[in-house]
Amino acid sequence: MKHLCIMTLTLATSLLFSPLMVKAEPQTNFGIKDLKDLILKNNIKSIDDLLGQLRLDTPEILESYSLVFSSRSLQTASEQHPRVIVFGKNPANPYDSDQNNFIFAFSGDPSSPRKNIIELMEFDPLTNDVHFAEIAFSRKRASRLILAR
Repeated sequence: MKHLCIMTLTLATSLLFSPLMVKAEPQTNFGIKDLKDLILKNNIKSIDDLLGQLRLDTPEILESYSLVFSSRSLQTASEQHPRVIVFGKNPANPYDSDQNNFIFAFSGDPSSPRKNIIELMEFDPLTNDVHFAEIAFSRKRASRLILAR
């Protein structure tokens, strides 16, 4: 089981690190609702599936990320299993850094109780609100979406 979890991180990080060969048509600002719709539309069941679909549909989102090797957040991290924070470009306007209002993060630690949970944050420039959410995946589907303000 431990090897399977490490392979999952390898797939997840390879999807982030590999060259983005597929270019999608630009769309409007991408956010929490769009991610939820993408998961439901494509029957996404894991973080790896989600990263793969994002790579196909909106690769700009995966262009900027940080690997965190030590974290005091709920998502654990280490040098062997970093936390991944993705803050890629907005597909609607990839050259405007002020328009990058969507961030998501997940743990690469296979022993973490939150290994199947992705945390989301979206800034709404019209209202100056920050919206938080998390999506927990089970083996069969995205099992819950929790929104918070």
